Amino acid sequence: VKDIRSKKNNYDCVVPFSGGKDSASVALRLKNEFKLNPLLVTYMPIIPTQIGIHNRQTIINEGFDHVHISTNGKISRHLSKRFFIQKIAWTKEISKESEQI
Repeated sequence: VKDIRSKKNNYDCVVPFSGGKDSASVALRLKNEFKLNPLLVTYMPIIPTQIGIHNRQTIINEGFDHVHISTNGKISRHLSKRFFIQKIAWTKEISKESEQI
């Protein structure tokens, strides 16, 4: 842990933070057990859930610094649509392959 501690009293590490139990437990463990100062970073979903918002705020209130990253809405929608279409195509290919087996 000494190797990753900041020498300039900044953040010791960055934690990708969704607000879910996994990222929350990692953040809390780094802060409380290892005495590190993590920066929590969230890439905001297009449609955030109330539980996700609540969970993020609860953890932030424990004394964490947090950064929200969001993209241009048009870009987010385009990327989401593209991923969705590619996922459907991929799923169809997998189905075809499994039918042949």
